[in-house]
Amino acid sequence: MEKQLLAAFVLCKNLEKLADDIDSFTEHSDYTEPDSQWLKKTFEKKREQKSQLLQETIQFTNQKFNELRNVLTLEFFLACHELCPQKRSLKNFILNKLITETGIPTKISEMIAVVWSQAAQWSVEWHVTPDSNNDANQFLTYLSQNLFHKNFPSPDANDESLHSHCITLILDELGNATHPLSSFCMNPVAWLRKFENRSNLRAVHLDELASSLQIELGLHIATCQSISAAWSETINLARQSRQWRNPAELDRLLAVALAPQMEQCISDPFAQLIVPEKNRENLLHWVDSIKNQAIRVGSNASSRKRPPSDDPEGAPPAKEARL
Repeated sequence: MEKQLLAAFVLCKNLEKLADDIDSFTEHSDYTEPDSQWLKKTFEKKREQKSQLLQETIQFTNQKFNELRNVLTLEFFLACHELCPQKRSLKNFILNKLITETGIPTKISEMIAVVWSQAAQWSVEWHVTPDSNNDANQFLTYLSQNLFHKNFPSPDANDESLHSHCITLILDELGNATHPLSSFCMNPVAWLRKFENRSNLRAVHLDELASSLQIELGLHIATCQSISAAWSETINLARQSRQWRNPAELDRLLAVALAPQMEQCISDPFAQLIVPEKNRENLLHWVDSIKNQAIRVGSNASSRKRPPSDDPEGAPPAKEARL
């Protein structure tokens, strides 16, 4: 099957480059130039055969490339998990299925099988919400996406091989799917604020937030606990501070307080195994951009109080920060 897909892929790329004209026989004096009517019929037949061959090869490759996109879905994994015999390796079962049915290059099939088997193994070992299939499936989906992103770097733009084309399709398909970790790394503050009531900076329940982060981001619980602790410290600072007077200033304050801690949060061993390099670069870029902002957050700023006249009429007596 792999040879069939490779042959069809090469044909698709080269058939359109073939000239439509008929080779002339006049270069050899022993041959008589063909009759013009015969040349016309031969040309039409050749064009018809070329068009039919191109159509069939395109149809074949499109079918296989659609199957490649499908192997990235949770539905594919669940089907393999159900069909795989109990005493057989899930990794080998997926690998054999990919090689015999899709024709995907062996190296890519091996990488896909490794990602799914690793994600499934970690889901079991980490006891991710064992009582909730929906949460467990969501975690498995996002964890596998992270691992696919990490294990499939962008190919050389000048590489036109089938291997390179398949990787491009994989990355394009992953790019079309929801990837929470990517959004998180672009702006952790904006992403984390959805877990707290925007009308009141409530204290963070560390374990609950860490569990939610694990399901939402597809990371190890230790990484999520680090993020949860960093966010809790940031929220507490904002609750005590009087350095902001509107939502925009609050977001800037939260960013300045959280940024120095984020680099450490994604530096633990499990984060290094899961977080794609592109996401890590985006997060570090966000950290650097926040560090460059001229905003000072410290004990002096935390001790400043807003004048009583700034509190709206009917405000509760509590002195914690409010939006």
